[in-house]
Amino acid sequence: MVADTDVGTRLKSASPARDRLAAAALETFARHGYHAASTRDICAGAGMNNASIHYHFGDKAGLYRELYRRALETYEVAVRAADIGSREGRSALVAYHGAVLRMHADEGFAPLAQLHLREESDPSGIVEDLRPRGLGKLFEVLGGLVQRALGLHTMDPAVQRLVLSIHGSGLVHVVKRRGITEAVPGLYDDLDALVEHLADVGMAMIESESARRRTAKS
Repeated sequence: MVADTDVGTRLKSASPARDRLAAAALETFARHGYHAASTRDICAGAGMNNASIHYHFGDKAGLYRELYRRALETYEVAVRAADIGSREGRSALVAYHGAVLRMHADEGFAPLAQLHLREESDPSGIVEDLRPRGLGKLFEVLGGLVQRALGLHTMDPAVQRLVLSIHGSGLVHVVKRRGITEAVPGLYDDLDALVEHLADVGMAMIESESARRRTAKS
């Protein structure tokens, strides 16, 4: 793992009952989405009474926001631990893709990732203020990396497109991981090789953008 502790450890609080309720809710939200998730089923899954959500989280929306926030914080912790800002070029891309892919390979993070993906396809309407946070970190980290590689001090639309393309090259291995594993058995046995490949792809994108800018100036 990228950080010193695994995802499961980082998600625990000082209250075992609260953690048990959160774990049951995460499984339910990830499987059914916010609107279809039943608070009765969540409490039953945690082996707790129906008042537990109100006691620990205020209401269903508060519980959902807490889980969504935990996923964002886990991503931020993984990226900080990779210390990408102190690296340059290909080394920085290796650090970034390694942090993201190893985080998603952690079984403890899988339902959090599923919750975020479901939020994209079936918005709950209660985390709109939190949704930009992950992209903000993405542009901060990858955007800074790309700007350094291109010798830029500002992030124009071309850089923003490039950042999303570099991130997207790895994102397919997150969103389609299960299907890819079934279609191409063994592909993820050597995660380091995949990370190195994605870093090469990212550098090719950056070099292409650099060449485009040189041509535009001439």
